[in-house]
Amino acid sequence: MGPDIPPDSDRRSGILPGDSGRKLYWRLVLLYTYGTLAAVVVTFSLVALGLELTWHQWTLFFIQVPFAVAIYTIPDIWLIGRQYRPLREGLDALDRSETDDVEALSNALVRALNLPFLSAMRVTFFHGPLASLVVLLCTLGTEPIFKGGYTEWQAYSFAATALFFASPTHAMFEYFAVNRELLPHIHRLNSILGNKLPTEQHEKLIAVPIRSKLLYLAIFVTSMPLVFFGITMVFKIERMFAQRGIETSISEMSSLYAWIIGIVVVCVAGAVVMSLLTANEVSRSAQRLILAMRQVEAGDLDNVRLDVISADEYANITQGFQHMV
Repeated sequence: MGPDIPPDSDRRSGILPGDSGRKLYWRLVLLYTYGTLAAVVVTFSLVALGLELTWHQWTLFFIQVPFAVAIYTIPDIWLIGRQYRPLREGLDALDRSETDDVEALSNALVRALNLPFLSAMRVTFFHGPLASLVVLLCTLGTEPIFKGGYTEWQAYSFAATALFFASPTHAMFEYFAVNRELLPHIHRLNSILGNKLPTEQHEKLIAVPIRSKLLYLAIFVTSMPLVFFGITMVFKIERMFAQRGIETSISEMSSLYAWIIGIVVVCVAGAVVMSLLTANEVSRSAQRLILAMRQVEAGDLDNVRLDVISADEYANITQGFQHMV
């Protein structure tokens, strides 16, 4: 017997027959590992620059790193497998050439479309807080045993750095990395299903509009780190004065505090407002195109007209659509 010939849909998606479900799972775990390593590098870099840890404190912390990483990565990997399960079942069915199981395949497609969002939410609301708790455990929690000399401000700043800086960055990395990794499998499932998702499955899709993505960036990647920066800046200035025996009053420092607060508020407000304006502009352009497509679908070709009203990518899309009409 000759070798099996992969279906056309598998050749177009670039996926060869085999244990694709297992391979994709370990690929997702690898992406998670890359994101975790990047977050650790960011956290340690900021901590080394600002938290004044001694070599003794660093040594004690690095001794605990293998155990600390295991505490918050093992549950995360279990959650990845749990979130991934419907997609793996569908890919396993395809590997067995069971293309008539529409329910399993449609469930797999829905999970593939939702998985980037689920991954980002897992990192934001589970991985990040758990990693911050582990940092506190490795500093204040082990202080009675190791006598590392960690102060409360060092421990809480360390944990907050992981939560406000590293975690959002990791979440956005995993969102886009997982989305890119799943594209061939989404194309494969769409081809098998004839690009038709059953109506009852549409309700399971998690809509992630551009507005939500931009607001996440504005809040978690820009605003929260800025607020954390403002608070720590005030603390470090007061600490520097105290170490030099300089006594200051609130009235003397009020202008500096007002300056820091003003900068943070303006930057946060600007990030949120610009995100909303950008999202509205993109949504408005997309809505114009959707309405024009519905006119074409209804056969109203004489009245279909899309004017070019911007100089971005939608200009080329609008021109191309009008030429097709």
